[in-house]
Amino acid sequence: MHYRKTLLRLGIAATIATLSHAATAEEREIEQVTVTGSYIKGTPGDTPSPVQTLQREDIVISGVSDVSEMIRNLEIASGSDTAPQNETRFNGNSGSGLANVNLRGVGPTATLVLMDGKRLPFAGQKLADGDRFVDINSIPLTMVERVEVLKDGGSASYGSDAIAGVVNFITRSEFEGFEITGKYQGVTEGSQEDATLGGIYGWSSDDSNTHFVIGGEFFDRGHLKSSDRRDLTNDVYPLQNDTIVNSLTFNGPDALCSTFGSGLFVNNGFNSAPNACNRNGSDTELLVPEQERSSVMATFSHLFSEAAEAYGQVSWLDSRSGEKRPVYVGPIEPKYALPGILNALTGFGIGSDPANDPSSIFNGGSTVPGILPLELVDYTVRVPGIDADREYDAHNEQETTRVQLGLRGEIEIANRPWTYDFSVTQGDSEFSTHFLGLDSDRLELAQYGLGGPNCVPDGDINNPFARGLVGGADGIIDSSASGAGAVGPLEGTIEALTGGLPGQPFINPDNVVIGLTSSNRGDNSQGCFFFNPYLTRAGAPGFTNSEELLRWLEVDMKNAQRSETSLLAYNFVMAGELFDMKSGTVSMALGLQRREESRKTRINPKTIGAVNSFGQLSNQESVAGLSENRNFDADRDINAAFFEFQIPLTEDIDVQLAGRYEDYGSSIGSTFDPKVGIRWQATDALVLRGSASSSFRGPGLAQIEEGTGFSLEFGVIDVLGEGTNAAGANCVRTGRCGFPTGTDIPTIIIVKQGLATPDLQPETAVTYNFGLIWSPVDGPLEGLTVGLDYYAINFEDKIIDVPTQSLLGEELALFTAALAANDFVVAVPGQADFGQACDPTAAEFDPGAGARAEACQVNPAAYTVNAANSGFIGGNITRRVDSSRDLQIISSGALNAGKVETDGIDANFSYLWDTDLGAFVFDGRLNYIREFVVSDFPGGQPDFDAAGFTNNDPNRRLSRSMPDLKGNLGVSYMRDQHSARFNMRFVGEYEDNASVNNRIGDGDIDAYYAFDLNYSYTMPLNDSELVFSLGAIDLFEADLPELKNSNGTDLSTFDLRGRRVYGSVKFTL
Repeated sequence: MHYRKTLLRLGIAATIATLSHAATAEEREIEQVTVTGSYIKGTPGDTPSPVQTLQREDIVISGVSDVSEMIRNLEIASGSDTAPQNETRFNGNSGSGLANVNLRGVGPTATLVLMDGKRLPFAGQKLADGDRFVDINSIPLTMVERVEVLKDGGSASYGSDAIAGVVNFITRSEFEGFEITGKYQGVTEGSQEDATLGGIYGWSSDDSNTHFVIGGEFFDRGHLKSSDRRDLTNDVYPLQNDTIVNSLTFNGPDALCSTFGSGLFVNNGFNSAPNACNRNGSDTELLVPEQERSSVMATFSHLFSEAAEAYGQVSWLDSRSGEKRPVYVGPIEPKYALPGILNALTGFGIGSDPANDPSSIFNGGSTVPGILPLELVDYTVRVPGIDADREYDAHNEQETTRVQLGLRGEIEIANRPWTYDFSVTQGDSEFSTHFLGLDSDRLELAQYGLGGPNCVPDGDINNPFARGLVGGADGIIDSSASGAGAVGPLEGTIEALTGGLPGQPFINPDNVVIGLTSSNRGDNSQGCFFFNPYLTRAGAPGFTNSEELLRWLEVDMKNAQRSETSLLAYNFVMAGELFDMKSGTVSMALGLQRREESRKTRINPKTIGAVNSFGQLSNQESVAGLSENRNFDADRDINAAFFEFQIPLTEDIDVQLAGRYEDYGSSIGSTFDPKVGIRWQATDALVLRGSASSSFRGPGLAQIEEGTGFSLEFGVIDVLGEGTNAAGANCVRTGRCGFPTGTDIPTIIIVKQGLATPDLQPETAVTYNFGLIWSPVDGPLEGLTVGLDYYAINFEDKIIDVPTQSLLGEELALFTAALAANDFVVAVPGQADFGQACDPTAAEFDPGAGARAEACQVNPAAYTVNAANSGFIGGNITRRVDSSRDLQIISSGALNAGKVETDGIDANFSYLWDTDLGAFVFDGRLNYIREFVVSDFPGGQPDFDAAGFTNNDPNRRLSRSMPDLKGNLGVSYMRDQHSARFNMRFVGEYEDNASVNNRIGDGDIDAYYAFDLNYSYTMPLNDSELVFSLGAIDLFEADLPELKNSNGTDLSTFDLRGRRVYGSVKFTL
């Protein structure tokens, strides 16, 4: 029966065990190859470290559409970014279409990804913590022969990043013939669909000395609308990304919110902006955006002799994720309204004082509490709508190329066989973001009343007084591309009052000078308009910004950010026999490696932020789509030397000794990491094995140059900002009440900016693994293989940005001291006696006192946190200078501080049962995380165990969603031309530990069971064959857990698309 050996390789995707133990003794005599985890040839069953192998048949029969879906089903991958849309884990909230692998949950950067044993370039995009990763979706599934997963530390062999293990994609470089495959997959609820077309051609010369393979794949993914999964959106957590009325206008959840705009608004009382009224996006948002990927890969080899074989590999990927979307009309949140400082200078004989300036402090602008123009507009006219004539194209693009050339062969040294392999690999990846943004220069000019396509300011750029105010010494203004010159007294004042984003070119000194000296500010007859940030496109006459002005402000930001990474790697490895012992032959491998890494980032200088679907510019939206905060061009060289010994102590006991020295140079320095492993063939049926090793991960170039870059942080607790206290929004800062508690505690979204940290050191870890393989060789259990492994990882010196709550804790301590000292001042600009001491109990400062209400507050200068007084590198907190004191941005460097201690158990079995009715394979895999303790945070942040929780709490850093029990159980069947697979994927019960305001009920998440089914029929056609496959993923459409987040469920664990059916046709010649 020819199918028996084939069936040995069938199993569930990402779960099949090494089946050499389940085969007969004759079948065990297979060719030895270099297996991941060792440079010395052997089989997966010979290694002292656990290696899980996923054969191509396993991948195909699982029905997955791309590599990311395959990794999601891997039970030891916890918290990988593999969802069709999982942007929040990527820096700048932009990363749909990208994917990574996260073994053991210790982070994607702690898993090394290889292709044919060689490194791949890092993606241009970064993770939310500023670190790098390999985009596994850059590997075309058509070209994958198998995937080997080393579930143990691998730094002794491979160097940096291999802390939790190694995932090695082996390509189909030996393929001969022609194959073309077409596949369609679609959801049963909604219209989302995937289409894949792949082909591969392999040629070998008549003498078999020359081999050439080329393959390509086109992948097209359609979008999934939120209206298609109302169980995860409208009924659980209405998507409401767009604030309509912010907390400046009212305190606490507004009872009228749901009535605004005929139900188009929803009250967001439990999320990050408890005082906000938001658009209900449950029927309009996209859960999965459109994605396209095109890839080509070619391999070749030519054997000159046994001593010399040239080989090479070339690959190219082009991917795009995103699509055109309508522009929604609505107000722009007034956080960036420039106060009318320019008007105050008219007394110096320059500029003008137009009566129509909406931001003037003399006209009731944003610096005067209680007189906001927003309050003068009837809510009913603020109904959002769609600008039918406009669309914006928000997407990201990635292009990755890789070229490898090498020479390998077999030689004799001292009459003993040795192999060598020398290769040079060049890999490059480029990532760019594109969206609709606001032109920073135009927006600033419009704030000064000089906006519009036909406005020609009549100011004098050379006015010496104005230049002196803005440009600092000698009035010299830097007109460089960044638009940021030397900071003069006026510019510094404007930056402080607006809470300007550090590193962002919002204030252009040239524009300030022009604004100061122009007499036609707000002169509509000359086409010069003010931009009023408090008004909507859809307002009543007299309460709108002109459409002409808005379209002039909004610009398609091509290449808003472009990041390029490059890797040039030189590898040399030799392996062979040293000498014979009574118990066997001692083998050795040694090698050298040099890696030249670089990263280059460029940001469009006009980009101050993305416009969300209501056209808003807000604190968080200002950096949506951006993961970098500065331009930089960095590179480094890494040199390494390594060795490995295989020593047969006895006929039944083999020992592996390995070590690697790696030198990063500069302040990072060098590291040496050893590994020892033992394999004992205790009986014919039982193998015991164990290993211990140290591992490391060097800091990424971006982490050194800019820390985390720009990122959004959700669920930040800010007790000094505007809360929901019954006594009023500002009562804490005015001393009228204590800190909020319970559901009154406000949680917000903030912008976090990382800073350069050149002295970062490598992360280090010690890993252990002990296990057994039991495979009876005769009797009724012949054909059964059982594996059991215990693992432990102690991970130290984790690179983290300074915890936001630690910085806010510093601020709170300063605030408490100032409050105890009765240090109160008039804290609102524009008020009489601004900055002078005051008595908060005076009647003039009562909440209902009018213009001076709540103006007397704890002295902001007394609790300002900055680099001068913070205990953290570059620690800085920026708040608005008005009565709200809203958080604007938090900055800090990175540091080596976190610690992770985790351990657990892997179990697997497979059983071959051959009958007259056909052959069956029963198999299963299970991963149990016993604990995942995170500790050693700076600033007094508490230790915690992340195992069994979603870890949505922002204080639970260094951890992702981590169900503590995951597994697969299935059966495969084959007879003649028929094959089938039935598989169950399960996730054990775990808990949503988000704050009480951000979870459903008590947070308990029920166990999840999903069933997959595949059937294939092979039709022979002379020298070719056709294979027809039909299948369903999540056949019975299991209920997904309900979480209060923008996607309604846990994306790192589940696929929100629900049941998908698919069909494919493969033609092989």
